[in-house]
Amino acid sequence: MEHLYQLVKLYGEAFGPSGYEKFVIQLFHERHKKYPFDFSRDHLGSLILKSKDYDLSKKTILFTAHSDEIGFIISEITKNGLIKFGPLGGWWSHVLPGKQVKIYARNVDKFFIGIIGSKPIHLLSIEERQKLQPLKSMFIDIGCKTKEQVLSLGISIGDPITKHYQSFLMENNLVCTKSIDNRVGVAILEEVIKNTHNLTSDFNFVYSLSVQEEVGLRGAKTMTNAIKPDIAIVIDTTATDDTSVLNSNNDTQLDKGVTISIMDSYFIANPRLVHYFINLAKKHNIPYNIDPSVSGGTDAGSIHLKNQGIFTISLHIPSRYLHTHNEVCSLHDVKSMIDLITKFAQEFKNADFEDLKNIWV
Repeated sequence: MEHLYQLVKLYGEAFGPSGYEKFVIQLFHERHKKYPFDFSRDHLGSLILKSKDYDLSKKTILFTAHSDEIGFIISEITKNGLIKFGPLGGWWSHVLPGKQVKIYARNVDKFFIGIIGSKPIHLLSIEERQKLQPLKSMFIDIGCKTKEQVLSLGISIGDPITKHYQSFLMENNLVCTKSIDNRVGVAILEEVIKNTHNLTSDFNFVYSLSVQEEVGLRGAKTMTNAIKPDIAIVIDTTATDDTSVLNSNNDTQLDKGVTISIMDSYFIANPRLVHYFINLAKKHNIPYNIDPSVSGGTDAGSIHLKNQGIFTISLHIPSRYLHTHNEVCSLHDVKSMIDLITKFAQEFKNADFEDLKNIWV
């Protein structure tokens, strides 16, 4: 498990909020230049890896994970040197005060570490303590005393911000990093590429890191238009209920294996593809569970609507504390997903694809 931990840590600590994924994309590209791929990026920035011997006579299977994480963007610099910010993606402001963040000053290509501040509890009224403080009441403190001092560092309005936190390995092979969502998906995609890039198959395999998933599944739209796949395997995370709902019987718990999504707010998985993956997991004794969530969304919501419709499934890693500074998942579940996708690439045939098309029975 040490190799998987180091891989999740590597990508989890990389800087890459929505719209500013270049550091993650560059890291992934550098680690995969050894493979016989043609590398390209669409106009939003999603990275596409296509085999140099891509066969136009074959159908195409896409394996994809989104590269971005939730973050912030600088909206104002106050006269006393504090930095105001707006959200990039979905935040619950309750988890933010006192947390460290990293600012990327684009004009000077430098990073700065700051702390999210808010009105201290000692100065809050009883009524205020019972309310959720809005983002607009918070600020980032990097130690500057004036607006001019902030600007002199090269920091400006529009600069992106991410969570800042060190990864660590917990007991029972649980891993904590700032961005399990969805850097664990990027790590899984790397392992899938290693296992499948040289397979002989009835299909072309194309791999992609999409961008801007956390702000509306945007990168998946342009990326899918560029690739035009026939099948899409989406790799992402899902929230667990094994801490918030004690003694829950739901399947979304750590260490129960890869999670197969049935539906969410934007997507209903292809039933035949779900059935195929369940049978495949059973056949190879790969731990799996079913995601009962019908809320949220992944890139599958954009992908499955393209062309005449794309046969799509979304596979998830159950994760605790999503959209906080300390996201947690199980490396056992990570291994289960890698194993299941690898077996799919090895065994899925043209006849199985034709079965997906048979909507009349």
